[in-house]
Amino acid sequence: MHRYDLRIETKKTDLEMECEQLIMKQLHLFFFILLNADKEIIIPPYLVGDRAAAGLKDLLDKFNVTQVKGMASIKRYFHRLFPRAEGSLFYCNVILASNQRPEELVDRISLV
Repeated sequence: MHRYDLRIETKKTDLEMECEQLIMKQLHLFFFILLNADKEIIIPPYLVGDRAAAGLKDLLDKFNVTQVKGMASIKRYFHRLFPRAEGSLFYCNVILASNQRPEELVDRISLV
């Protein structure tokens, strides 16, 4: 497992709800790209307490970003993610569990 900092860019919007939808769309795209590079990649909940919580699943091929409902739940996987209506750049932390070394994963992502 490796921890990464992720930067997400969306178009600017004045509506918080639209901002959340744009972030979710970008996170779905990010996860889709990861799955194309490694079908067995997993995004576990970020905090240890959340990983131990009953009923909180890892994100994987069969349970992906689109099935997570609401920003409060998505923040359990993408730590420190806060939508801001005035901004278009968002930062968060994410854990990726993969059988590949980080360098190999980045090379495969660049080929997608």
